[in-house]
Amino acid sequence: MPEASVTALALRHHGTSLGYVVREPAGTTIDMAAVKALGLEPGQWLAALKDPEARTVVISGTKHDTAALWDKVTSTAAEDSIAYMTDFRADKAERGRLAPLLSAGYRFGVLARLHLLARRIEFGVVLLARRISAATRLA
Repeated sequence: MPEASVTALALRHHGTSLGYVVREPAGTTIDMAAVKALGLEPGQWLAALKDPEARTVVISGTKHDTAALWDKVTSTAAEDSIAYMTDFRADKAERGRLAPLLSAGYRFGVLARLHLLARRIEFGVVLLARRISAATRLA
């Protein structure tokens, strides 16, 4: 199973720009709070616990059944994703087109605010560059 996937999305603006969605699939993780709740300390036994061939694991001199311990100290992590998009129109039509391509929890309000912030920064940089250029010509 891949650790993560990256998808490029064509974004509409004056031309086409690219956005990216990075997705991490659902998986199983070690719940360190559960490990501590059992009075266990993290260590090499965690790697041994992940070995599908191992039937038992020894922790601080005590033998533990790996299947039973696995059930106690693991949890399922939901799929997670993050999107990077800038320099595009965040209008209703574009949001509607992109929504199915993004995670259900993604909020276009944040996306729109980030887009506007990026545009303001870009505009500020362009103004600063023009002022420097004008000052250089006058000198």
